[in-house]
Amino acid sequence: MILDTQDLLLLRLAGEYRQIPLHSLSILGFASLRDAAARLTAAELLSIPRGGSYFRLAPKGCELMSRLGRPQEPSTRRTYEGDPTLRRRLNIGSVMLTCLRAGIDTALDGVDGLREQPAFYPAFALRNGGTNLMNAASCAGFAHLGDAAYMLQYVGADSRGMYLDNELRQLHNMSSVFGENLNIPKAVIFAGDSYAHLYERVHTAILPPKQSRHGYTDYAEVYRLADIPIHLLPCDEAGAFQLAVMSETEYIAKLARAAFGDRWKPADPDIPEADGSVSGTPLVIGVDMNVRRVEAVLAAAKNLGRREVMVAALKEQMRDFYLAALPKGKFVTPLGIGEDVLEVAFGKRLTLYTPPRDPARDESGAFVYA
Repeated sequence: MILDTQDLLLLRLAGEYRQIPLHSLSILGFASLRDAAARLTAAELLSIPRGGSYFRLAPKGCELMSRLGRPQEPSTRRTYEGDPTLRRRLNIGSVMLTCLRAGIDTALDGVDGLREQPAFYPAFALRNGGTNLMNAASCAGFAHLGDAAYMLQYVGADSRGMYLDNELRQLHNMSSVFGENLNIPKAVIFAGDSYAHLYERVHTAILPPKQSRHGYTDYAEVYRLADIPIHLLPCDEAGAFQLAVMSETEYIAKLARAAFGDRWKPADPDIPEADGSVSGTPLVIGVDMNVRRVEAVLAAAKNLGRREVMVAALKEQMRDFYLAALPKGKFVTPLGIGEDVLEVAFGKRLTLYTPPRDPARDESGAFVYA
């Protein structure tokens, strides 16, 4: 059989990420990649262990990748469904596929690939690099999106917390990787099942406060105490679209200008956390799901006696989260950002990414056969 570019991408990702969750392909709308996984499994290039929750590179697939100059070692470690290592890898796989659906490069040859954007690099690649860079760290990986550097944490139902001080120090120490600007803005992304689940989790502590030894801190405490922006991200199509927006430079200013034109003023003198004002009304744009900032603007406006605050977000975010979470009444005016505003803001139509199905070729230009 002649492989196509989707086949080759799946083989490379399966080799580098070890285990790829099958359900994420469906949740993210990757129907063609799921078909490719089935095709490659039938060809014995991928294997789906008993239970069928994930796929991995098969020995025959390892041989093919070695022939193409990307050697991969077949996994010899036996895993089972409750294995913590397997669970972490599947979580990272969900984050990776969400990034891929957003059009973010997830198959970097090394950490220096983060110099370009948009890009995602898994933390386990640093842990396996023979250094202590990722010692005492639980993060899923790092991303360079738009104007900022991000550390991604997967916050699942059984996730307890992160090594806060150590991991934020590592994010800071990686500044030179992202580019020449060592003061690049930095933030954390909490990824998980849904906006509602993530919001509930960051407000519900699992660990007692005293159990933050060696910097290990419950996610709820991190959310409350960290002096760095924290964004919520579901590993689904809504999350992928959120990442696509966050991959644009100066996305907040561009959206505000596209939506409100000359009525938008870039600053509100009384509420510095706001994204300016529209005809004198404070505006906050929550497309990046930095919910703490949205809540800070609402609190500041209420304390100042302001009668109204405009809160704008993607239509899916407004429907799935903000309409339930925002205060009811006339104080908040919710606004859904549609495709027309996005197209004006970024000069193009934002769409989710599906890898092409062109015939795959090796470095010599010959077709790749399996």
